[in-house]
Amino acid sequence: IGKALPETTTTFLQKHGLEKEQITNWAVHPGGPRILSMVEQALQLHTDALLGSRDVLSQYGNMSSATIFFILETLFVQAHQSQSHGLPDTCIAMAFGPGLTTELALFQ
Repeated sequence: IGKALPETTTTFLQKHGLEKEQITNWAVHPGGPRILSMVEQALQLHTDALLGSRDVLSQYGNMSSATIFFILETLFVQAHQSQSHGLPDTCIAMAFGPGLTTELALFQ
């Protein structure tokens, strides 16, 4: 993760005309706490950037594919409580698969 993720993420964001600093929310599927720490380090994210992912991991554990939807719901609830329209500005959803494949989705 540490070696490939920065380039993969940068390439993905550039295709959408964005830079990492423009992402306000990160929904990272937590295979476990180590995955989240590796993503934070690889992308040089502030430790608060993955609070939604850490909260879901702490409350529910790794629920396989469904976990990312719980994280997105957490981010939407947090955004609704802090903004009138209730939607996060720009969100990247990220998950990892077999053979260490990376999947990214952009929500605006």
